[in-house]
Amino acid sequence: MVTELWMILHGLEIAQRRGYTKVIVASNCIMVVDMTKKCSRITHSMALVRKIKEVSGQVSTVKFQFVNRERNKVADWLTKSCHSNDINLVYVDVPTPHVRRLLLKDIL
Repeated sequence: MVTELWMILHGLEIAQRRGYTKVIVASNCIMVVDMTKKCSRITHSMALVRKIKEVSGQVSTVKFQFVNRERNKVADWLTKSCHSNDINLVYVDVPTPHVRRLLLKDIL
């Protein structure tokens, strides 16, 4: 759960730096979505949740939503393909053919 919060924070910071005004944060962890929406649950990650709220307040519109793993094949594939010790951040501006196929499956 903490890893997911860090990923959300970094994603929001990237969106802010790139000047995005509308961002949808989708997670397959309902607890993370609830924490970022309400900020009411007291956990050891509250400082991280507060930082997410602070950064999301600097973007015009941010929507946090739960999307189960079966409905987000791209995110599921990316998660499974990453190595736990891989610390490099990779930007993908154009989807690969494999990612395009997964996106089409998500739409269908």
